[in-house]
Amino acid sequence: MFPPVSALLRRLVCKAGFGLAALLALLTGAGFLLAALWTALDAARGPLFASLVIGLGLTGLALVLAVVGFAPRRPPRQAELDAATLEALNRAAAGGPGDMERALREVLTAHGMTPPAAGNLPSVLAAFVFGVTMALTRDRRR
Repeated sequence: MFPPVSALLRRLVCKAGFGLAALLALLTGAGFLLAALWTALDAARGPLFASLVIGLGLTGLALVLAVVGFAPRRPPRQAELDAATLEALNRAAAGGPGDMERALREVLTAHGMTPPAAGNLPSVLAAFVFGVTMALTRDRRR
């Protein structure tokens, strides 16, 4: 059922090795690009200007990355249905298959949407349509 641990470990070590090789190649390439930029700026404006531009650019990049990295994480969003709607859906889920479809129709109607005609959709598909409709029509606050 599950692959052997040695195969998983081998795959993990292989991925880590390739990742490390890619990182080293990226850093080497960035170093050569930085040297080429310094050489071009030195030829155009002099060594002091080249050092200032590269130093300020890298400092600005570091500050942006630090702000992004240390920004507070937002908590995951909670469901935006009111308590009465959630209670009705929970009650319907505990009942028979027709109860859920009836509750979904009531919730759709209460939110100003037109539910599909009775019996045209299986209850699983009706639940899917309900979820998609609620996701598309809820208030998009960020």
